[in-house]
Amino acid sequence: FKQKTAYEIGVRLVGSEMCIRDRLETIIRRVAYIYERDGLEHKDFLFLGDDDLTSLSVLKFADEFGIKLGRMTVMDVDQRILNYIQDTSEKMAWDVETVYHDLKDPLPEHLVHSFDVFVTDPPYTFPGISLFALRGVQSLKPVAGKKGVLCFSRRDPFHSRPLYANLNMMGLLPQELLPSFNRYVGAQMHAGTSSLLLCAFDGNLDFNTDIDVDKIYTASRKLKKD
Repeated sequence: FKQKTAYEIGVRLVGSEMCIRDRLETIIRRVAYIYERDGLEHKDFLFLGDDDLTSLSVLKFADEFGIKLGRMTVMDVDQRILNYIQDTSEKMAWDVETVYHDLKDPLPEHLVHSFDVFVTDPPYTFPGISLFALRGVQSLKPVAGKKGVLCFSRRDPFHSRPLYANLNMMGLLPQELLPSFNRYVGAQMHAGTSSLLLCAFDGNLDFNTDIDVDKIYTASRKLKKD
C-alpha cells in the first residue's frame, strides 16, 4: 500500500493544480487509520469539507483492495473542490455524491441521521470545531458506536477541557487521540501539524448547544476584534 497505492494517489488524485493543504503521507495515513479501525467496509461516509481530497483517497484505497463501501458524500463550500471530486470520480467510475453547503446553515434533510462515519478537518477555532462536530453528529445514524474523525490544532490541557466537554455533550466519546498526526503544507501558526481524534457516538440526540457561527474562522475573530 505504501508503495503502489501511495504513488497512484499522488499522481492521479493529489497531483492537480488545486491547493492541497495536507501532505500526501498524511492523507494516506488517515485513510489507512480509518480502515484499521473498521471504519471503511460497508460504511456510509460523510466528509464535512474536503480540501485535501481524502474522499478520493478513500475511494482509491477501496478500489485498489476490493473493499465494498457504502454511501459516499462530500460536502463543501468550495464548488471547485466539489467539481474536481465529481469529475475525478466519474472518470474512475466511482460513486460519490457532492453537496454544496455552508455548515453555518442546518444540514439538508436528506443527510440527517444517514451516515456511519463522518470525517472533518474543521477551522481550528473552538466555535469552528464545535460547529463541524455538531453537523457531523447530526449526520450520524442514531445508533451507538457510529464514528467521528476530527482534526484540530494541539491545545494545552486547560484549553482542551472545554472542547472535550462540548464534544461529550454532543455524544462524541473520545476513543483515541494522536497528536501531530496530520502534517500540512503551510499552517505554520500551528507548527504545520494537527492532532487526529477518533470518537464514538453514544447515539443520544437529546442535547442543546449554542455556537457563535460568526466566529468559526480565525480571520473572522480578528476582524471582529479589530
